[in-house]
Amino acid sequence: MQQEFLDIAFDADAEEASPAFQLLPTGVYKAEILKAVAGPTKNSKGYAVTLTWSIVEGEYEHRVVFQQVLLQHESAEAEKFGRYKFEDVCDAIGVKGKVEDLTALYHRPCMIGIKIREDKTGQYSPRNEVGRVMPIPPHNGPTREMVKEAQKVPSAFRAVHADMNDEIPNW
Repeated sequence: MQQEFLDIAFDADAEEASPAFQLLPTGVYKAEILKAVAGPTKNSKGYAVTLTWSIVEGEYEHRVVFQQVLLQHESAEAEKFGRYKFEDVCDAIGVKGKVEDLTALYHRPCMIGIKIREDKTGQYSPRNEVGRVMPIPPHNGPTREMVKEAQKVPSAFRAVHADMNDEIPNW
């Protein structure tokens, strides 16, 4: 049964608030879309898809970032730019053909570039923004750097010039 009162009082003065929100550092992250919804923009000048991205590995795993992509707009230039971005998303996650059901975008990993957008007026706090969306680079075996690292001899295995001591200890 739901009720409009608590069985145990919550003392707001004695509790700690949640820690301050920390922005994701600028960089490229492996991510996937958790949610996608479409609808009119706030100013009603266009129609957009809002994507909820989740980082899928590394230090920031499970952090989310949002991206709004215009599909229609009264500004032809804004619409063109938005449609380029949506095509980049589809290409990066391997979606082909006509897209109507946005759930087709879900849980398909790709790489997203995250940047920090500063409000030039100072009215709003800085926020994360999704820049470029790219496919995960193909892995065609070890890279040159990986091979060089694997060929290095660890210092514990380097030969040293020292007198041999063949004595067996008496324990």
